[in-house]
Amino acid sequence: MGLGGWFRDLDKQFRATATPSTWALRKPRRGLSGQSPQVGHQSVIRAFSDLQPSAATTAMEYRPKGVHTKHLKEADRTRIRTLYFDAYMPPKVIAKQTGYTLSQVRNAVRADSAAVKPRSGRPRRPKKDQEKAESK
Repeated sequence: MGLGGWFRDLDKQFRATATPSTWALRKPRRGLSGQSPQVGHQSVIRAFSDLQPSAATTAMEYRPKGVHTKHLKEADRTRIRTLYFDAYMPPKVIAKQTGYTLSQVRNAVRADSAAVKPRSGRPRRPKKDQEKAESK
């Protein structure tokens, strides 16, 4: 859920919990003297502090910090491609059954083959031990 969805949820919760004290937030009509701005701000703070966090923010807060997804091995990619192309399973079902993330499944299906592509970029320098082994 993006930021727009979060604001929509917040707006729905605010409207559901709106009380006469929160109505002071609206601009007073011409000719009417409303409450002072300080009182309005206090009611805003009170109204927003009572709101429950949405599901998206709660899920983001509880994700462990050390959790990262790894690149799939060739056997795992072959398994995903078999389930998708031969068993005609949708990616969401494959992700649920295998335990991989939906983006990992999509990447495995979208690739040209199950083979893992080599890393792009300049190759690393060989270590001294490797240089000695190559020269022998």
